[in-house]
Amino acid sequence: MSNFFKFFCWLFLFPLFGLRAEAHLDHLAEYDAQTCQEVLQAVDLPTLWNCYLKGQTDLYFEQEAEWLSQKDSWTRAQNILELGSGNGTYLSRLSETFKEKTFFGVEKQASFVEQSNAQFSRSGLTFIEGDAETEYEQHRNQFDAVLYRFTLQHLKNPKLSLELAHQYLKKDGYIFIIDSYDPARISSHKIHSFEDASHQHNERNRAASKGNRRITIEILEDLQAGNSSLSNLYEVAHTSLDIQGNRLEKGIRFESEQDRKRYFNHALLFLSILKKGYEVSVDLSKAYNELQVYLEDKTAWNCPGMHLLILRKI
Repeated sequence: MSNFFKFFCWLFLFPLFGLRAEAHLDHLAEYDAQTCQEVLQAVDLPTLWNCYLKGQTDLYFEQEAEWLSQKDSWTRAQNILELGSGNGTYLSRLSETFKEKTFFGVEKQASFVEQSNAQFSRSGLTFIEGDAETEYEQHRNQFDAVLYRFTLQHLKNPKLSLELAHQYLKKDGYIFIIDSYDPARISSHKIHSFEDASHQHNERNRAASKGNRRITIEILEDLQAGNSSLSNLYEVAHTSLDIQGNRLEKGIRFESEQDRKRYFNHALLFLSILKKGYEVSVDLSKAYNELQVYLEDKTAWNCPGMHLLILRKI
């Protein structure tokens, strides 16, 4: 089947059969560079985000869940609140993996909350609309753990959110943070288009005070120096990076054939979101060609720039 015919089917025929665009965005490696770019341009931003969050869960989940399962603080926790639960995919996977626990997701975007409840809500898993930077009296002293997964980097006042989360925790509760720290990213092959777009995005966010992908290191610095409002609320129970951003443990690594394919897809979706949603200059054709190394080289690997941080309530 030619790439043109596959794209024609995707654009005109598949919708007639009720197939969702997300299904085709999961398999971008099946298209050549031009068709892939056309496919990405044809979908709207909400569809891109939805598929990106699902793909992010598929790519990261097993290694993150293994890391969590090795922590006594996670094992003991029974009631867990996620602030910024997105489209619910990740929290649903946690609920399926840790069946003995109860999970509660709070998400600011109403459409994601509606979708999460429609697809995933069940006994032990609930989603509600809410803001990570707004205080909710009904959550006080209700949870053994609060999870922030790629949430703090997007908040206008992440330290305020952590102050509020302190109130939601029971005595000796824990904060689990999984977030980005780009300088810790290492890989077998440098993808220049990805690096350039990420740098543009980070600089724009920082200038406009709309996000900070280095926030976890700033929190770590504050807590270790003991000179912030958070110092009276938390102590560091575990960190995967030191305050200089150096790795203290192996961390997450993508190297299997399946992970390399998923990373290829994940990176293109991320770049498409930056281009369509944030007006970042991205050459998707160049990115596609650079990312081919993860499909062609069996020795290729990638360690994403991430920070895994656990705080204990004091």
